[in-house]
Amino acid sequence: MKSIEALGVGYVCNGRFLAEIKALIEAMPPENFQRHFGRTDEDIWEFFEFGDRRGTWNRFRRTIFWRQFLEEKQFLLPGSRPGTLANTNLGMGFAVDEELKRLDSSTSSRWITSHGAGRG
Repeated sequence: MKSIEALGVGYVCNGRFLAEIKALIEAMPPENFQRHFGRTDEDIWEFFEFGDRRGTWNRFRRTIFWRQFLEEKQFLLPGSRPGTLANTNLGMGFAVDEELKRLDSSTSSRWITSHGAGRG
């Protein structure tokens, strides 16, 4: 990650569910989760973010955990579906944050879409 960050590149990558992270998630009080509503009121996701620093990292990165809470009007029990864990350097004061602030939302979404589709 150090080489990528030295180039000023922002990234979001999958995190690993290590034992201490699993314990943190299981111990997290429900009120610490925020809710995100999907395309309809029938899809609700829970998430929380925290700073994480693995043994070889020289600084903290943002770590975001999210899981589905409501699907098609059905509540899901915690643990009934796996959640997702992501690590990112976005929003942590790197040069890429300033670059993203200069883009308007239509420009950034066009760039992300074209690069995500293997074009550009």
